Amino acid sequence: MSEIRVLDIKTVNKIAAGEVVDRPASAVKELVENAIDAGSTKIDIEIEDGGKSLMRVTDNGRGMDGEDIKIALERHATSKIRTVEDLESVHTLGFRGEALPAIASVSSVEIVSCKDEAEGAADAVIDRGVIKSITAAAAPRGTSITVRDIFANVPARLKFLRSAATERSRINDIVGKFVLSYPGIAFRLISGGKVSLSSTGSGDMFDAVSLVMGKEISACLVPVELEENGVKVTGFVSNRQLARSGTRDQMFFVNGRNVRNKSLGGAVNAAYRDILPFGRYPAAAVFVELPPDRVDVNVHPTKAEVKFLNEREVTSAVYRSVREALLLRGGAAPEIRAEEIVKPEGFSGQVSLETGEIFDIPKQPEVRPYTPEPLEIPATFERPKFRAEGNLSSLKIIGQVHNTYIIGEAEDGVLFIDQHVAHERVLYEKLVAEAEKNACSQLLLTPMPLEFSRKEAFALTENLENLAKIGFELEPFGDASFVMRSAPASLAPEKAEKVLRETAEDLADENSENRLFKGDRVIITASCKMAIKAGDPLTMAEMVGLVRQLSLCENPYVCPHGRPIVMGLSGYEMNRRFGR
Repeated sequence: MSEIRVLDIKTVNKIAAGEVVDRPASAVKELVENAIDAGSTKIDIEIEDGGKSLMRVTDNGRGMDGEDIKIALERHATSKIRTVEDLESVHTLGFRGEALPAIASVSSVEIVSCKDEAEGAADAVIDRGVIKSITAAAAPRGTSITVRDIFANVPARLKFLRSAATERSRINDIVGKFVLSYPGIAFRLISGGKVSLSSTGSGDMFDAVSLVMGKEISACLVPVELEENGVKVTGFVSNRQLARSGTRDQMFFVNGRNVRNKSLGGAVNAAYRDILPFGRYPAAAVFVELPPDRVDVNVHPTKAEVKFLNEREVTSAVYRSVREALLLRGGAAPEIRAEEIVKPEGFSGQVSLETGEIFDIPKQPEVRPYTPEPLEIPATFERPKFRAEGNLSSLKIIGQVHNTYIIGEAEDGVLFIDQHVAHERVLYEKLVAEAEKNACSQLLLTPMPLEFSRKEAFALTENLENLAKIGFELEPFGDASFVMRSAPASLAPEKAEKVLRETAEDLADENSENRLFKGDRVIITASCKMAIKAGDPLTMAEMVGLVRQLSLCENPYVCPHGRPIVMGLSGYEMNRRFGR
């Protein structure tokens, strides 16, 4: 007797349920996708007990008659595709025909659906995958599917469900993403008899984003819009005034489908690599549209992941679109605050003018170790050329404070410029441009022998090629020794050794910005070490010259490490404080 057996249909359906439906939120997702594919303009979702005891999805789309319902409960029965070739050009959300039979096999289900009100509706009752009855009923056009006691017959699956509050939160998250994907559909989520989420279906994307992401985030968003090579990118990303410790507030959609894709997240985070500080991430709702035959949505049981035919083409479009939003639409520009920051009664600390964050000097803040999330991005990103628009070019320089900050008068207030990070930004962009042209070195009259620690020597050896691109030509000479034959053209020869040693020390530091490209890290480190320092006195001509160079930069607002270069105080705020 053969040990290999064909499983019975009930067991097959339960296995399919485990792949497609692992919790109430998964069932809601599958049912809502079917409602969307049916052309619905209004979808109501009702749940009780976090969906564990009851889920009901009601739509006004194309309905089914009794025969349709009977066929829909068969595995791989679908109206979305006809042949294997159709898988290469999927236009719908659901297409495998597994969701409904999988859900019905692990719960009690009632389906009331109507194709044509003149012909009446059909009411089907299914218990654990077995159709108990299909009778005539009266109902408006559309479909209502009620799911009760999910996984009651699968104890192993049931025990893995979380509390009602947790399951409810996951359903709320799923429905919120549908609101973002389809702002033209009116969604309503009712939990425990109370409406917890309701969208208008107006089609306004910003209204949908504001509803789902909240007022705090939506107040800091800038639009994203780009179309190239048949790839269209739209949506919103946060400006530099908002940053998160992780990527939880990043959402990506491909052809209307919410997906997970490391490359899309990597492209967005790469666009911020010199906008936000190390370990901080933006919020984003990014929508990608491209021909269906250029994306494979059939790589995951729940269609949560996608694979692109040309991944570099897509990630490049996303990167460029976000970069433009930051540098051309004001996303990286400084905020000139107009509101008063009110200190609490009895407070004796300080307030950050940039963020409004309160610092209580006598107390020692708790320091928590932070491990940044890995940033995975293609190494072949092209560096797009942008010109940041701002008012720096028309700034009237007033002077210098503490030999550290340059003060300038702008049309709408006063700007404060950190001279060190401003010069760092200027040098960084200059070194990048020179490295691309291989025209950034000057030969030293006398080659300079230098010795480093073993750790520094290892870091230099790893970065010899990148160092050469910015002008440092080093030749290994012994275990931890090198001969420096050339230095960056923009660096005074007498400062070359000091800058190289500081660069080697930083490259050997394991706590430095390891998320950066190796080449970028070398350039950023070198530009930081070459820049003027806080405390260096500048003449008026030097201040004017530095600000003029800064105004010509691609990104004059944030240094390559992500620190702000410019901060502002509005004329309105100054007048208000002086009682004018």
